[in-house]
Amino acid sequence: MPNATLCGKAVIEMMLGRLKGNDVQDVQQQLVDSGNLPKAYIISKGRIDGCRKLDSVEVQDQKAEAGTLQGKIGLATILGTYADVKAGLMTKRAASCVLS
Repeated sequence: MPNATLCGKAVIEMMLGRLKGNDVQDVQQQLVDSGNLPKAYIISKGRIDGCRKLDSVEVQDQKAEAGTLQGKIGLATILGTYADVKAGLMTKRAASCVLS
């Protein structure tokens, strides 16, 4: 959950920058350059298109319950599973199945 707070802070900085008349992309780049926002967090058409190809949370949960999460269950190390959850490749529910 620490990412939620840091993302919220970045959103506020973007909003304040926009209110000051700055371009949002310029503010985003400043946040990335200062280390306050990972570049991977910047919303782009590519990220949106990639997310649209993912199964819904409901479908992911159903696959996890059936134990078939399209081969992702093979990544059964704690760090690998954690990385998959953070990257959106696996639900927390599926990760708990893998690690239990």
